[in-house]
Amino acid sequence: MIKYDIKHKLHGGMGIDLEDYYHVSAFENILSDAQKQNLPSLVVDSTHIMLDILEKYHIQATFFCLGSVAKMHPDLIKKISASGHEIAAHSMHHKRVRDMNAHDFLSDCRQIKNLLSDLTGQNITGYRAPSFSIGADTPFFYDALIETGYEYSSSLNPIKHDHYGDDTAPQYAFHPVENHLFMEIPVTTTTILNRRFALGGGGWFRLMPYFIFKYFAKHINHDGHHLIFYTHPWEFYPEQPTIDGLDFKTKFRHYVNLKKMPAKFDRLCNDFSWGRMDALREHFLKNPDI
Repeated sequence: MIKYDIKHKLHGGMGIDLEDYYHVSAFENILSDAQKQNLPSLVVDSTHIMLDILEKYHIQATFFCLGSVAKMHPDLIKKISASGHEIAAHSMHHKRVRDMNAHDFLSDCRQIKNLLSDLTGQNITGYRAPSFSIGADTPFFYDALIETGYEYSSSLNPIKHDHYGDDTAPQYAFHPVENHLFMEIPVTTTTILNRRFALGGGGWFRLMPYFIFKYFAKHINHDGHHLIFYTHPWEFYPEQPTIDGLDFKTKFRHYVNLKKMPAKFDRLCNDFSWGRMDALREHFLKNPDI
């Protein structure tokens, strides 16, 4: 029997999508912009729950920040940055990339990059597309990011899903543009019986018993790959308002096991070594065979 000790393995990448509960794409046909403005923002309180856990384990993560959140709560962005975490971009208003044309996407990339740079004094090098909304129908995506000075993306979730994903895409970090150092770092998936399953966070992590997640995560790490994990502040705040009008599947996905998330995330931070996505990119560049 193989014994795994992954606590001291090369770290995985911890990415946090900094958005409020009403920003999720599953609510876009339920909530109007006016309705969202009348809902209470809980992103500050829920983010502090995450920050406390990260600080407990001395983990520096990457926060993919939404522009509308940064405008509403600039002090939160500054605090996250001052705590040693990487600030990266997550678009201005959580609009899917495939719902924008090349011109509008390029403009959005510049706007969010400039906003976050002004708030933190840092060069913003990382980007994550809202709802992993990239694919063959967004051929302008990487060119726009490179033109605006980004160095990596973590926008690909290579599974089959009704809202996003491409289960034929690469599972691990790669260079999407030939002869360019720009890197795409997909969220982690695992393959079981020739089918890919999510292993990188989100609703799957909340639903999956932790011992099952840990079992498959150990194998990913043991095989020499790095876990790329993502989550959201709203997943740490079960007291959030319940949105009316959701179908059963959407309601289940959004609210399942929210009460268990803080303790589960605490275990995740204790059991594995995590770091910023920009540091992981540099590691990949220095070790291209990993």
